[in-house]
Amino acid sequence: MEAAKNGSSVLVEFDKFDGNKATVVRTNDAEFAEGDYVLTISGLGDEDLTGEVTVEDRAVSEAVITNESLLDGTAKAKVGFELKDQYGDKVEFDNNDVTVSAFNKTQNKDVTIEYNSTDGFYVDTASDEDAFEKGDIVNVSLVDDETGLSASKGLEVVAGAQLDSITLGDVQLPEDKTLLTQDLEDVTVPYTAYDQYGNETELVKGDNVKVIVSDESILNPANVTFEKNSDGETYINVDSFEKAGKTNVILLNKVTGETTNLSLEVNEKAGVPYSVKLAEGSVDIPANVGQKVIDLEVTDKYGNKVEPKDYVGVAHTIAISNEDVVNKTNTKIEKDPTSENYGKLVVESKGTSEKGNTARITLTLNATGESAVLDVTVAEEATPFDLTVSDDSKHASSIVETGSTTVDFDVFDQYNNKLSSTPSGYTVDYKLSETDQSEFVSLSDEDNNLESAEVTVNGLAAGSATLVANLKDGSGEVVDTVEVPFTVVANSSEKFTYEVEDIPTLYKHGTDVASKTDQTLADGETGDNTYAKEIKVNAVDSDGSVVSIPASSIINVTESSDYVDVHKHSSNGKWYVAGSVDTDSDITEDQTVTLTLNVQTDEGTKTITKDVVVSAEDAEVVEFKGMDKAIASADTAKEKTSITSTDYVDTIDFSDAGLYLWTVDQFGVKANFDVTNADVVSATGFDGIKYTTDDTFTAGTDTVTVNDGTGDTVAEADSNYRLTLIENGVALDLGVNVTKSKAETVAPTVVSASQVDATHIKVTLSENIESSSIIADGTGFNVEDSATTPVNYNISAAAAGDNSDEIILTVEDYSGATGDIKVKFSTQLDKYEDAAGNDTATESTGVTFTPSF
Repeated sequence: MEAAKNGSSVLVEFDKFDGNKATVVRTNDAEFAEGDYVLTISGLGDEDLTGEVTVEDRAVSEAVITNESLLDGTAKAKVGFELKDQYGDKVEFDNNDVTVSAFNKTQNKDVTIEYNSTDGFYVDTASDEDAFEKGDIVNVSLVDDETGLSASKGLEVVAGAQLDSITLGDVQLPEDKTLLTQDLEDVTVPYTAYDQYGNETELVKGDNVKVIVSDESILNPANVTFEKNSDGETYINVDSFEKAGKTNVILLNKVTGETTNLSLEVNEKAGVPYSVKLAEGSVDIPANVGQKVIDLEVTDKYGNKVEPKDYVGVAHTIAISNEDVVNKTNTKIEKDPTSENYGKLVVESKGTSEKGNTARITLTLNATGESAVLDVTVAEEATPFDLTVSDDSKHASSIVETGSTTVDFDVFDQYNNKLSSTPSGYTVDYKLSETDQSEFVSLSDEDNNLESAEVTVNGLAAGSATLVANLKDGSGEVVDTVEVPFTVVANSSEKFTYEVEDIPTLYKHGTDVASKTDQTLADGETGDNTYAKEIKVNAVDSDGSVVSIPASSIINVTESSDYVDVHKHSSNGKWYVAGSVDTDSDITEDQTVTLTLNVQTDEGTKTITKDVVVSAEDAEVVEFKGMDKAIASADTAKEKTSITSTDYVDTIDFSDAGLYLWTVDQFGVKANFDVTNADVVSATGFDGIKYTTDDTFTAGTDTVTVNDGTGDTVAEADSNYRLTLIENGVALDLGVNVTKSKAETVAPTVVSASQVDATHIKVTLSENIESSSIIADGTGFNVEDSATTPVNYNISAAAAGDNSDEIILTVEDYSGATGDIKVKFSTQLDKYEDAAGNDTATESTGVTFTPSF
């Protein structure tokens, strides 16, 4: 679309529409110059549309008083005034340039008109109640001094504006959201409200409109507010939702009694467990006592897979049709993240179960009612059945002469449970497949226990051998067999090239971490989890295959600089290197040191070199971990990302929870960490837990104590939150599952009282109470005139007010009171209760208000 003037064109675009009219603007935001333009619109049909438009300088052409009446019964009776240009658009003006006068023709007196930036021009009837009365005619005149334009009108005083109707727009979701889900915040609904004169007005909660929510467990009415943005657009704002479900927000017009309904279907948020499936529909379980583990597939409402960490703590029910067959106590979804069965259904048979017995297990997600069924049949007792090379085994299939490697094994029963103990008579034995293979390898360090089976294979001479591991029962019968082939190669420089494995960057004080004065590396400063790193040599074949060279083949190692020290361990014969700087000022930047190694081969000694870097940095924490074992058992430790606490308000003992905190520095060295030294301890991500703003999380020695600040926190059974620990800027998030529910313990209190009329008093409490717990005759309340000689007024009724934190008392006429009215209250057992069952507290001093009649 373009606009042409005198043969020169500019690009334009539509800006806004008003009925059958449209406003166009230049695409570069520049203004149009004066003159006649030909506007051409293309693409709306076979032919272009054209039209002539004249652009004139903008000029103020009219002054207008926009309202026809003045409203009685308001603090500020507004007088609408506008200046308009020749196109009918409003023009800004300076109120200081406007001369205003008003005269009440009916009462024959002047009326004062004032101005502020929010309300514009208005009559301040709050200060001057007698400015006018209903039916008066007030002549108003306004003159714009700059243009000389004026407007005059006789305005009739009419009844004050009252809410008449409400129109709602569509639900507006936060940016990038397409579905209304329970986790969304600040969901808005545009509204337009009109008074009886057709003028737009605003909704005021508790004043002209009451908010009623059909299901407060989904949406708390307190989270519904009425707002207006900077553009003057009015809207309903829903701060947050309590849970998923369907509910109605009902806006009750307190003037007309009419209602406007907003229906909301709040969906589950993505990632919330919705349905569950079992990998198998029927299984055999062991006779006597034994387990069978079944994989679960949990998905959210939208079919997305939910990870175990997001469903193990969700409330669920396991129903068992025959508890003589299945042990109900130990049949569960495994919650321990360090367990191999984490997130799976573990079914345990009962000691009284016999072969052929059956039962049905129904697993149901409580929140959705979705379930899965498993039929179980008691079969044979569990016995060792399957021998496998462990997934954690780190053995090498090729070894050099004089080299060695260790093979680890696992044993499973016929129900695929890994054995953690050795049944009587069972063993794992080891041998070579052929007797003459003993020329090439030997076996040592045999562990025959089923839960820890392993054997070391030692290279003797170049050749091939096959390790045979046999699982045997008590009678010596072979139950299962595994064969592991090995190749032994000669340590030949003709066949291999030799290279040193990459050595990690070294910590500068590796030889003496504590005092930083000893520059000599010793046995005690080497090994796992130290700053000394082992020097390892590999032999690389022409085909790229790699074979480890035993430490015994390293004859000597020297260093090119005293930034490091090398050491041969007196017992295991391994070589180590560590940084040996004693003063920080001696190393201001990273240093490279060359190691020279002499390696023994079949053909003689090979000399190889390797560069290693010594860092100038101080050691600092770069990883923060939760683990299931202390560092002493680092080889078998697994990461632990969640713990369980019976109660929300509790002291969580990490030792009792089987949680060990580790820090790891940039050089890979681990250290046990006590949470009392953490820089920050906080909690977020509350799911099923509300009102935690004032709660505290305080670190102690290996503990975190949770305190409910004012007692208002509410927790569901099997609720969750995230405990965050920060050390040196590195965060560790731990999921905490709270197994027991918690109700808030804060008692409602009487906050204030106010006059409704001569026989009714509104009492406001500190929180919402259950309307069903209000005593109908007002028992518990006392109303008196607090004059010199107090007078008690009888109370005949009590009922819920417009809001859930209000009670309306019907009392004896107190219009003749000579002092303030005082309202007292005494606690009534199981009455005037909040949602948690806390009774309203006694108010013996009383709250007062000054009556006005």
